[in-house]
Amino acid sequence: MPISTPTVSGKPVKKASHRSIVYALTTVKLYRSSNFTKSNLTNTYKKRARINRPMFLVISQQTNKQGHAIYRVKDMNSGKTGYTLSGSKYFAHAYYSAKVTRIKVINPKGINEYGKVNLTSKKRHVKKNASLSVRKVVNYGLSNRMQLTNGRYITANKKFILATKIKKSSQNTRPSTPTATTTGTSTSTPPTNSGSTATTATTGTTTTTGTSTSTPPTNSGSTATTATTGTTTTTNNSPSATPTLPVALTNPVALTNPVTPSNDAKTITTTISIHADGAIIASGNIKVSSGASAFDALQAFAQQQGLALTYKGSGATTYVTGINGYNAGPAGTMTGWLYSVNGTLPGSSMGAYTLKDGDSISMTYIK
Repeated sequence: MPISTPTVSGKPVKKASHRSIVYALTTVKLYRSSNFTKSNLTNTYKKRARINRPMFLVISQQTNKQGHAIYRVKDMNSGKTGYTLSGSKYFAHAYYSAKVTRIKVINPKGINEYGKVNLTSKKRHVKKNASLSVRKVVNYGLSNRMQLTNGRYITANKKFILATKIKKSSQNTRPSTPTATTTGTSTSTPPTNSGSTATTATTGTTTTTGTSTSTPPTNSGSTATTATTGTTTTTNNSPSATPTLPVALTNPVALTNPVTPSNDAKTITTTISIHADGAIIASGNIKVSSGASAFDALQAFAQQQGLALTYKGSGATTYVTGINGYNAGPAGTMTGWLYSVNGTLPGSSMGAYTLKDGDSISMTYIK
């Protein structure tokens, strides 16, 4: 049996730049000083839907005497200033800065198109759910604008619009410490030099850190079997380690192994790029077996790149819940992972979309 040690995985911390505008993702508290005591509490902002989230100007960042990373902020509505806890758990940038090429209007009252970047010289009103093509994101002081392909300008505020397509990039960045997260039931069969087979079956919920210790198959052609119960989170710096490939959480179905297609099976190549907060988490090519789904390719790519991937469902109900700590929000918040193939939003889930050779998958985290 592998030696299991409980571990806690922290969500990546994304700090706002000096004097930037952010909005609250959850309940936040404002204090009159950096000493976070009940007597210094001046206001509590309850968690709100995206279109109603309170916005703040970040004046400075520091660590208080209690050891907390904090912001000094100004409420953009009331003008009140104070101190609050900082970090991606509580705040996100309120304006898009990524290479967005298409947006959807989410503000119930719609938005306006303007002739000038300072949002003057109104040209027309655009209703909720309308889709608009974007030429580029334009910096404008502390806020950003979007220039449409028709030359007009709109706000880049995330409370009013939702990015549905982001320009691809060839940049490839990888985390320094590969991590792979497996949720559900999985079976992997790594090859050995002697032709013997080692089988690892995973079911339920456990967490392991470091290099798993198990009895490897011998050169006599025997078979070694290791059984582990749990959801497996593996952190391993050894390049020779083989992470377990996840499959479905519930009602597992037989899927083609997209990581190690057999030598006689036809393979196809797909390109995957993963974006969050205007940056690229990872991008590159992956080979999978012919007939594999978009989700099969994402699983294989996550294993190749050492990305933490969580999901639920199977086949047509497959839903990606998180990649490297960027997790989908509760229903109705419109926070989560959006996927496209060759720049188009498919009408089916990743688990039901069958890839063709040369397809390009883009994963974009929306807040």
